[in-house]
Amino acid sequence: MESISAAKFRVAPFDAAACVWRKRMGLLTSDEEPDASAVNVIARMYASLLYGHLCETLPGQDVACRELIARAAKQDAPQKMLTLCSVYDAIYLSLPEPIWWISGDLKLASAFVDSFFAWLSVFTGEMEVI
Repeated sequence: MESISAAKFRVAPFDAAACVWRKRMGLLTSDEEPDASAVNVIARMYASLLYGHLCETLPGQDVACRELIARAAKQDAPQKMLTLCSVYDAIYLSLPEPIWWISGDLKLASAFVDSFFAWLSVFTGEMEVI
């Protein structure tokens, strides 16, 4: 009997069926809207981790973060997401899988990157705790 590869059945973030996966992850409500609390928690967690990686990688991480925040402030959600992906690429880190899943839903991605860059602003001292 021929073995069936699980890879043939893998759902990708941009597939229509991915909504079910995002709901199961707690990222979307039953109405398929972003769960603001979950998005804020995950954005804070990943912004904190990225800030930590930047602290280990760059001597002037706050300057780099401020430049990222300023660039993101002028961008729409898809561009902000690409900027975030570029940062991970620039410091030779894989994009965390939850961020990859978030990127497949425009409303969710928009809520995530707005919260992510707000938290990055907090960590660089540019903004009060949100």
